[in-house]
Amino acid sequence: MAANIRAGSDKARGSLWDDQIESFHSRIGELIAAGFRELGCTAQLHLDQPPAEDPPEEKLQIVVTPHEYHNLYLSEQLCQKRARSLTSSVLLLCTEQPETGWFQSNLQWAGYARGVADINALGVLAYRARGFRSHHLHLGYHPMLAAPRKKPQAERKYDLTFLGSLTPRREKFLARRADFFPSASVILDWCRWGLQKPK
Repeated sequence: MAANIRAGSDKARGSLWDDQIESFHSRIGELIAAGFRELGCTAQLHLDQPPAEDPPEEKLQIVVTPHEYHNLYLSEQLCQKRARSLTSSVLLLCTEQPETGWFQSNLQWAGYARGVADINALGVLAYRARGFRSHHLHLGYHPMLAAPRKKPQAERKYDLTFLGSLTPRREKFLARRADFFPSASVILDWCRWGLQKPK
């Protein structure tokens, strides 16, 4: 993936779309934009805006987490035909585990997209197994991820934080460790299996 971006002109621009509400996905968008900038590209993060219909050849438009963007924003703003047409000019950057409802919802858009990438190698293999040409966009470290000052353990408010969907596998994992939770300060924020969003 980086080779394709690097092969463009040094004036190449990357645009990333993300759902405004989901801060985890926004951080992924910010991280990717920072990576583009490190390569000498101009990159902008757009929140809740439709992609350009006919972008210049040197402009790569990436939709970060299509299951969020398409289902909670684009499909609400535009008719299905128009949403599919605009999807043809973007690369979908997926983040969901294969066989989840969110992964399945990405599949309905992948066939219309310019391309598909995933941050997880297993996701890439799952898209390829379904006939999609898919690329692995491995997320790396960037200084923007560093906390300004790491708090000593004694000053931290929480020992463990989990944000995500409560799948049957994760529920079993958490249940097997139930004896740990009373002795720790824990935040468990999840939604049940399906397409609903955590509040």
